[in-house]
Amino acid sequence: MTGGASLWRANWSEREDPFAHVERGTGRGPGWQRAQSSGQFSREPVRIVEARASAVSIGNKGRSDMTVGLRIFHQKFGYGIVAEIEGNKLEIDFETAGRKRVMDSFVSLP
Repeated sequence: MTGGASLWRANWSEREDPFAHVERGTGRGPGWQRAQSSGQFSREPVRIVEARASAVSIGNKGRSDMTVGLRIFHQKFGYGIVAEIEGNKLEIDFETAGRKRVMDSFVSLP
């Protein structure tokens, strides 16, 4: 026997269903109904746009000692070479962990 409805029926087939008095509606609660009636949700399809660039910390332009091609060390990923710099974010090709995107504050010069 598997879980779900068949398990429910097996357990309650000999007894009265304790939830028989509960009214089963549309499956959408009052919060959903309020939001829908206020016009916050439309029936038009949503267009999802994925951005490749990540957020850069405002006011933090990144470290001045980081350059593309520089060898660095990260405590978790080990040694790697800086492949790209975007503000305070570095894309690094690590020797054992592959390419990762990390903040410049988590790396040090060997």
